[in-house]
Amino acid sequence: MATFQQKYESLKQEFEELDINDDGRLDKNEMFQVLDSKIGKQFDREIAEELWSNLDINHDGKVTVNEFIQILLKAEDSLKSKINNCRTTLELNYQQKRETETNLDYCQSNENLNNFGVMEGSQLCVIVIQAANLKADGKQLDPFITLQFDKFEKQTTLNKGPNPI
Repeated sequence: MATFQQKYESLKQEFEELDINDDGRLDKNEMFQVLDSKIGKQFDREIAEELWSNLDINHDGKVTVNEFIQILLKAEDSLKSKINNCRTTLELNYQQKRETETNLDYCQSNENLNNFGVMEGSQLCVIVIQAANLKADGKQLDPFITLQFDKFEKQTTLNKGPNPI
């Protein structure tokens, strides 16, 4: 890891490369010229203006070497902090993903489905939409019930067994 002195010297050298007219100060035009030359065409002016506004803190139209270094060191610290926060968030997300996958594997390996494809021990909310021909004496004539569950609607059919569906 670079020492503070090494960072300072490196940033000072960067500044000197940007300072085209060698007056010890950067102006907006010098920065735009360097950005344009780095990419071989006109650098996005909106982004360039934003960069300049972050560099020219006192809005005097010039940036000294000390201002330049101070801003870039602060930016480096800020970026490192953001990167660390992103790494922490990613690790938490990976951990949650692993836990969810483990829970899914457990559920899939332990689920038992009945003859109707419904997991045993699960609950299903059913709304009776219509019922007809039901009699308490057990002598129904072609009884049926219309049920609704989730977004599906099902009408029962006559069946001699205990479950009319």
